[in-house]
Amino acid sequence: MGAGGLQQRTEPQTLAAYASAGDGSRGEQAGPSIEGQVRGAKGVGVGGAALTLTSLTGRQLGRTVAGSDGQYALPTPGSGSYVLIAAADGHQPQAATVVVGEEPVTYDVLLAGTSGLAT
Repeated sequence: MGAGGLQQRTEPQTLAAYASAGDGSRGEQAGPSIEGQVRGAKGVGVGGAALTLTSLTGRQLGRTVAGSDGQYALPTPGSGSYVLIAAADGHQPQAATVVVGEEPVTYDVLLAGTSGLAT
């Protein structure tokens, strides 16, 4: 999914980015970012959503929290294919494979609400 005309972005809070050297230490990511907005079923931004970037083998490469309007930006180690996982309270988590080239990628995430029985 593309952003399709987002007007304003706020800076999300980056929690951690891990170096791709394999030692698990924190480090600066040198590649283009994946950025976009996390939205709920009604199209409204989901603030505080957690986004995790992993390699295709499951190694965590970075993590961020979406801003109050659902906007996020997550750096990558470089071009390649990654798994982006988004989760937020009251929503079903989503995972998607995102292919990154030489330029930043815009990828919006749609989270469906959870359902259950009310007592």
